[in-house]
Amino acid sequence: DVYPLGYTDVALYFSFIAGLENEKEVLQFLLDSSSISWLSKLGGDFEYGIAVYVKHIDEFIELMDMIHSTFGNVFFKKSVHIRSEFHYYSHAYLNKESKRKSITFGSCKTQVKIDELDHDILSTICNTELNSHLQYAKALKVSLSTLNYRLKRLESNGIIVGHTYSINPASLHMQRYELLLYTRGVGKELRTRFFNFSKNHPHIIYSLYGVGEWDFECGVQ
Repeated sequence: DVYPLGYTDVALYFSFIAGLENEKEVLQFLLDSSSISWLSKLGGDFEYGIAVYVKHIDEFIELMDMIHSTFGNVFFKKSVHIRSEFHYYSHAYLNKESKRKSITFGSCKTQVKIDELDHDILSTICNTELNSHLQYAKALKVSLSTLNYRLKRLESNGIIVGHTYSINPASLHMQRYELLLYTRGVGKELRTRFFNFSKNHPHIIYSLYGVGEWDFECGVQ
């Protein structure tokens, strides 16, 4: 959960102008950006979506300015969604008899400070595919006991909120959909009902609330 570290998740959904010659270069620029945590090719209203971690909205504006100064006017349309509350669910459709688990995180008022080693641990875990804590400790050049202590502290401070896995839906002859949901009004009761519905639906694998053109997003697989 990056929110206790002072970050906010800002999503940008966009489509390029028709016939854009340097589309691959723009996408590579986005992939190379350290602030972008997610990039996906979509269908429907938008061609692509990205998620950007920023501490201040000015950082997001700087990214947009850099895209414009480097590549010119590349967007045909775009929409921004400032995400506030996330719920990730276990893939219940694989075993409808099991009790469904969820991971919840989002915006908070309390911030946590981490040092360079904590940062290296989080970066290594997120970006390196290793099979054990011992392998991670060797990659980080720290003792296993130090790694385990740091991981427990990150968990107790709400930085590590859970562990999950990803599934390639194509391997199961399935498709994944990103639903952008608009509501006429929104309040705490509606958010609670929406998240309860999402948790109880076996094919919804995550749902979130935010501020922008739409109110809710959910992933269906």
